[in-house]
Amino acid sequence: MKNKTLKKFLLALLTISVLSTAASICAAESAEPAEDVSESDVMAGAEKSESDEEADAQTDEIDEAADSQADENDEAADAQADEIDETADAQADEIDEATDEIDETADDASAALQWEDIQEELDKLDIEGEFINLDEAGVKIWMPPFLIADELTDEDKENGYLGYYQQEDKKGCVSILYVDSYGITLEEYAGLIDEDGSFTEIAFCKVNGMDALTYKNDQSVEVFVTFITEDEHILEFTFWPVSNDYFYTIAQIMAASIQPI
Repeated sequence: MKNKTLKKFLLALLTISVLSTAASICAAESAEPAEDVSESDVMAGAEKSESDEEADAQTDEIDEAADSQADENDEAADAQADEIDETADAQADEIDEATDEIDETADDASAALQWEDIQEELDKLDIEGEFINLDEAGVKIWMPPFLIADELTDEDKENGYLGYYQQEDKKGCVSILYVDSYGITLEEYAGLIDEDGSFTEIAFCKVNGMDALTYKNDQSVEVFVTFITEDEHILEFTFWPVSNDYFYTIAQIMAASIQPI
């Protein structure tokens, strides 16, 4: 009985010893010192950190410089845009003043229109036109560069047209007709126009010393300037559409430019 008790005691003691040894081994392994870090590794890490800081600082400087340059560019662009707008506004005011002067002169149908009077205002519009001769009719007319001559067909010529001009966008057109008057006077022609009932603002005037008749078709927004030549031909200039204010001014300028060659 004692032997059995002794065996149990020794077995328990052995078990405790084994567990204690295993625990000591595990503790020793877990307590194994960390791998040594060399001084060079420490310095490298410090240098890398310092380099990163310098790079970040340099990036910040570049960003600040870029933002500053962008702000300067925006300010310069805004200033340039303002200057362009001011110049454009000034030019627009000059053009408006010039066209107002032309309109006031041309709207007075009883006035004796003289090219010299209109030309002074035309110079303010800065339009480089030139005169073209209509040899058959013995007159010339000022033509702006944006009115391009169309090629006349044989039928056009048979019907008495000397020329047809228009803008590329067709916002302005001019036709020139030269036909036999069969002895009709300008006053008689005006009477026929009045009887037709389609025309308004029928009036007589003088254009560079020549007797002229002007009238308008409101429906087709056309303005007509008509002369009876010395060789008894009707010379008629048609301008349309005069609903376009700018082209209406151009039409008035052109009408006032008609004069003997």
